[in-house]
Amino acid sequence: MKLVTCAGHEGYKCKNKISAYKSRVRRCHSCAAHAKREYDVSPERREQRRKYRHTTRGRTVCREGWWRRNGILVGPEEPLTMKRFKKDAKKGCRLKGFGVCYGNLVADHDHLTGRYRGPLCMCHNHVLGKLGDTSENLRRVANILDFPKWA
Repeated sequence: MKLVTCAGHEGYKCKNKISAYKSRVRRCHSCAAHAKREYDVSPERREQRRKYRHTTRGRTVCREGWWRRNGILVGPEEPLTMKRFKKDAKKGCRLKGFGVCYGNLVADHDHLTGRYRGPLCMCHNHVLGKLGDTSENLRRVANILDFPKWA
């Protein structure tokens, strides 16, 4: 593993050695945190960012950015957009026939491939998440319900 000297921050020369493998910005954790504090120190800047995130446009940009960073894809190399999600959300939860739906609609996706599966309500999304997002686990649960041991 190759070690390089930390780049420091704002005139401060750090002597720590860090791995060149992990980071593109050559800073140790403490220097990176200090540099972020220097950037975010302005209360006006923080308030400006908070207000933007609470606008419709800000929420859309934040959500689409999260989908893009986490690789939520509609097709090959095509990230999910808010326009596509809203179009799918008009139909409602994809599992609305299976019990009570409640909560906001969320973009359900496969955690292994990142492939978007459609909108689900929070209730059904949590159930699928608890079961591990695999059809094998759903079959095992169905088996337990169909053939209880004590019967």
